[in-house]
Parts: sequence; C-alpha cells; structure tokens
Amino acid sequence: MKRWIIRSFFLGLLLLCVGGWAGSYSHEFTLSEANTSFEIAGVWDISAAGGSFHLFYAYSEQSDPTDWHFDRHLIGFQLQFDYNRKTGLEFLRVDVPLWLPTTISVALLWLVWRWTRPKAKVRAFPVEVEKTSGESNEYLPT
Repeated sequence: MKRWIIRSFFLGLLLLCVGGWAGSYSHEFTLSEANTSFEIAGVWDISAAGGSFHLFYAYSEQSDPTDWHFDRHLIGFQLQFDYNRKTGLEFLRVDVPLWLPTTISVALLWLVWRWTRPKAKVRAFPVEVEKTSGESNEYLPT
C-alpha cells in the first residue's frame, strides 16, 4: 500500500508538469508586481507561456546607460541581463523550457518505480543441488 502512495505522488507530479507544459501553449499564467514613481521604476514578472517558464526583473533609475549587457540562448534556455555600476542590476530575464521539469519528473518516477518494486522471493533459474551418497540425479552428468 505504501508503495502505491509513493508512486501516485510522483505520477501526479509528472502529470502536473505535463499539464503545465501543454497548457502554456494555449494559456499564459502570470504573476507580476510593478512599482512606479517619478524617479524609480521596478517591475518583476513570473510567467509560463509558449512552453517556457519566464522570470523577468527590471529596475531603472534615470541614470547613466548600461555598462554591461549579457544575452545567451541555448536549447530553449535564455539568460539576459544589463548591469550598471552605479545602480546595480537593471534588467534580468531567465527562461527555462518546461520540458526540463517534465524530464526531471520522468526520471524521478522511473527511479521511485524501481526502488519501490517488490523483491523477488524465488530466483528466476533455480539450480539443482547435487545428490549425495548413492542417490541418482538424472540431471547431472555421471
């Protein structure tokens, strides 16, 4: 019984990841906060859309232009940021494709399924023990 509870938990995690991944193509799920004033503006946003999980942060003071800009893309992942020496981090965007948590949950489900399987009580290929003191054994060569 305990085995099925553990397996059901990880199966539910897999279904949740697959549902979020598939649902992100037709719906956008967003959680955001914006703070705007005359001199300072700050925005953060967490969303899932188009098969990716997005984390976005922007902070801006009316100051000098950006000193450093970084932007890299790789198989659906993205890391992008702008940095200013005076104000610090001004812009950050991190994208993680939703196939990553789905793949991790598949691997976890496979491991849990292997770890919680019942132990075999009988060996697959039993071996005959050699008979002693004059007993005949037709399976062993003489």
